[in-house]
This record gives sequence, structure tokens and C-alpha cells, in this order.
Amino acid sequence: MMRNRPSGRLAGCAAAVAMACVSAAAEPCAPSRHDVGALRDTDIERLSGHAIDRDRDYRVRDLAIVRQPIFDTDREDENNRLFRAANRYHVDTREGVIADVILFRAGDRATAQVLEESERALRAKSYLYDARVLVNRVCGDDIEVAVVTRDVWTLAPQVGFTRTGGEERLEFGLSDGNVAGTGSELSASWFDDLDRSGIAFNYLDPNLGHSRTQLGLTVLDNDDGGRWAVELARPFFSLDTRRAWAVRMDQRESEQGLYLLDRKYAVLEAKTRSFEVSRGFSEGLADGFATRWSYGFRYEDRDLAQLRGAPVDFRDRTLGYPWVSYERVEDDFAKSRNVDRLQSTEDIYLGRRYSLLLGYSDAAFGGDGDSRFVLHGWFQDGHRSEGGRHLTLFGAQFEGLLDTDRGALEDFLGSVWLRYRYRQTPRLAFHASATASYARDLRADRQLLLGGDSGLRGFPNRYQAGDRSFVFTFEERYFSDLYLFRVLRVGAALFADVGRAWFSGGSDEEPFGIIADVGVGLRFESTRTQRGRVLHLDFAWPLADGPGIGGAELTLTARQAL
Repeated sequence: MMRNRPSGRLAGCAAAVAMACVSAAAEPCAPSRHDVGALRDTDIERLSGHAIDRDRDYRVRDLAIVRQPIFDTDREDENNRLFRAANRYHVDTREGVIADVILFRAGDRATAQVLEESERALRAKSYLYDARVLVNRVCGDDIEVAVVTRDVWTLAPQVGFTRTGGEERLEFGLSDGNVAGTGSELSASWFDDLDRSGIAFNYLDPNLGHSRTQLGLTVLDNDDGGRWAVELARPFFSLDTRRAWAVRMDQRESEQGLYLLDRKYAVLEAKTRSFEVSRGFSEGLADGFATRWSYGFRYEDRDLAQLRGAPVDFRDRTLGYPWVSYERVEDDFAKSRNVDRLQSTEDIYLGRRYSLLLGYSDAAFGGDGDSRFVLHGWFQDGHRSEGGRHLTLFGAQFEGLLDTDRGALEDFLGSVWLRYRYRQTPRLAFHASATASYARDLRADRQLLLGGDSGLRGFPNRYQAGDRSFVFTFEERYFSDLYLFRVLRVGAALFADVGRAWFSGGSDEEPFGIIADVGVGLRFESTRTQRGRVLHLDFAWPLADGPGIGGAELTLTARQAL
């Protein structure tokens, strides 16, 4: 536990007496909601604190950080040799790491919004199962705050098996999402996926030297090339952050297959080098919105060569462009359960968020001879009905280039999406989602694809290709009370997928028509290991005939959400 202590005993006593007198005269002190033992032993999801005035700021007089173990061995059903050993040998997240994530310190002024955002920031960390930032006591203008977290086991063999569209992907290695309790991530693995096999090394320190600066490193050695990337950045880590900056370098070489009907008809070799530097500034959170401006420079050189297969029309491209972006983010979140996770606390973003980036690439900035505008845009909004039965999220995004000589879009991809949930009972919910995409003059090594790995679970991977696509998914989800071995939460789903990818002006004959499937699946989520991985086991039956389409498809994937 970490507490703010007076620097001198006499001064501290005098201050405490004075504070008590002032508080007693002006406003009675609310009693503490929990002692330290209760904070450590009570189920974190059952903890609650005092409500405070949202239009008022308070001085954080005392800050306690309490870390709960992975397993509550005081419970009879969690008091066994394996769970006790897990608690004993697991290195708890250090208090200083928790303090680096939250947005206030003892002695600071803080509002209810700051406390809530700190709680969300903690819950976003994959090495924590859950977190609570509670006002444990209110005494006039002062509050005592308790930060309670529950760790998960993060050091583990990385054994992965994924099956989509009748194809398997393997991964073996070792990873730790919280190295020695420091909050840093480290992994080394061998993988064999749909496109390539190789060795991967990744490292991320989100709070370098207890600062807000993060360091990321990636090294890949593949059978078709490799990659190295480094990033040093100080992001907008909160809605009230005033400054941000970043430096990024990336170099990669790989072979890229081009597909139709799950068949590789050509292979290109792509070599890419990129460098970017940026700065951002904001006036912080005002009237419920954070407005951010950023500017920077990016250089990207991409060389293509055809290795084999049917002839493909392609061209190399070099971009060098200064850019400026505008972003506006609304502070509107809702705490919920059984939306994208199984029986755990979720932070659903309901606010309006939009951003636009505009750059200009020209030979004067290191680009090739073609002058282009670089365009990126994003929009998102949401709504939840009173009582939370209806939840609607929607948005749009695009990225691409505008050739100033031809006045035409190139390498452009845009999409609009919608998600809807209707909670019928605490255990049953209907989910629907829709996505429509539009592409124009994509570069040769980039395709808009649809298949088993992109929404149509009953079909081979990369089955349809085009410059237009849509996907509808309908699911009836069941969130059970089954808790296997006090480790795995279990859910189930009935689903149907409908979609199509096609080229404008192309044939409407199969297999380029609408395709669909129906199926049933199980969902598993561990509450004791790294957060953010939900295992999907699906059986899907295609409702269309065509080349390469067989019977039922077994799909096994690990995703970040249901």
C-alpha cells in the first residue's frame, strides 16, 4: 500500500487537527467504506465507494493502492495447491506501475471524471483482470481514494492453434505481458500462418522510466523476408493531455499472395521502408470534449516485384509528405457487462469521435514524381437506451490518395459499420453487425477480400475479392453461469453470416453472388490469464454451392471480443 504522509510529525499533527476542525465545522466526514483488509479480500466487482459531486474538484488527501492476488484462496473452491502456487510464484504488478497509469497523485486536485478515466485506463491493461478507483472517504473538500486491482497470470507458453476456412495456423513461443510486475510486454515465438512462417520478437514498455513515454520494438525473421520496427512516443494518454509526440521507423520485406476462390494466382515481393515524426497539442478536456491538433512528416518507399503467377499490373510508389490532423473526442463512456466479454466489466465508448488527416506528397518532400493528397478519416458515435437494453454503435473510416494531376482516388479504401445489441435477459442478447466497404485503384499487393477469415465462417479463406463488399452477422448469444475450474467462463452463440465481395461491372454469376452460412459456437474466456482473448469454437454450414465449398467448417480463433 502506498500512502501520502506528512513530511514532519508535528506539522502533520497540527495539519490533521486543523483539517479535522475545519471539516467538522463545515461538513461532517463520511466514514471510510472499506479498511485495507476488506479492499484486499472482497470480490473486486462488489466494491463500491462514496459518490461525489461531479461539478466539483477535490484534494486527494490520501491514496491507497491495493493489489488483489490472482486467486482468492480464502474461498474454499479456490483454496487448492495449484492456485496457491500461482499466487506464490506470480510477481504482482508493482505499486509504482499502477501509479504510472492513473492520472493523479496524492495531494493533487481531482474530479469524478479523472477518477473514472483512471479506472478505465487500468482496466485497459491486459495484465489486470479488473480495477476499481474508489472514493473511500469524503471529508469536506478532501477525499481519500483507494485504487484496487486484480492481477492475472501473464508468463505463459505461447501455444496457438487457429483454424479458419479449412486452413490451420500454428504458433509456439513464450510471452509475458507483465515482465516482473513492470507492466512491460515481451514475447518470442515461432509462427506459421496463412501467408508465411518465421520467428517474431516483440517488446513494449508503456511507461519508460516511469514516464508517459512508451518504447516499442518488433523484429521478425520470416521465410519470405523480415521486419524490424521501433517506436518512441508520448501519446495523448488521457482526455486532458496537452502534448504528444512520436518517432517511428519501420522496414519490412515479404511475399504477398493475390487470391481468388482461395487460390493464389500470383505472388509479389514487397519491400517497404517508412519513417515518421509527429507532434500534437490540445487544450485538454473542455465542455465534455477533447480537441487535438497534430502535425508531422512521413516518408514511405514501397518497391514491388512479381515472383510468379499470372501477370499483374503494378507500380512502385514513394510518398514524402508533411501532414496535419484534427481530432475531437467526447467524454462519454458506459460501464457494462456481457457485451463483448463474458461476465466481466466492460467500458463501452458511446461518445462522438472524429478525426481527419490531410497530407501532401510531392517530389519536393522526397516523394516520386506524382503529386498526391494523403487522406485519412474516422468517425464513431453510439447510443444506449435508458436501462441499457438497446445498444447501438456506428461509424465510418477511410484512407487513400488523391492524385492531383488526374483528379482521381487511388489506393483508397473506405467503410461504414453498424453494431446493435438487444439484451433480452441477463443471460441472452441478440447481436447484429453490418459492414460495407468500397475500394478504388488499390495497389497490386492489397486486396479487398471476403471469406472464412473475414466474416463468412462457413467458407474458405479469401474466397471472394472485389472493390465492393458487405457483411451482415446475426448472433443470439448466451452468457452462462458455467465457470470451469474457477478459470474459464463459458458462453454460446447461434449465428448467421451473409456477405458478398465483387467488382463493379463484374458478373453476377456464382461464386460472385451473395453467400451465406449458419452455425453454432462456444465461447471461452479465462479470468486468470492475460485479458483480452476470447476463444471462439464455431461450426458453420455454407448455404451456397461453388468451387472449393464443402460441408461444415470448423473454425477455431482467438479474438479480443465475442
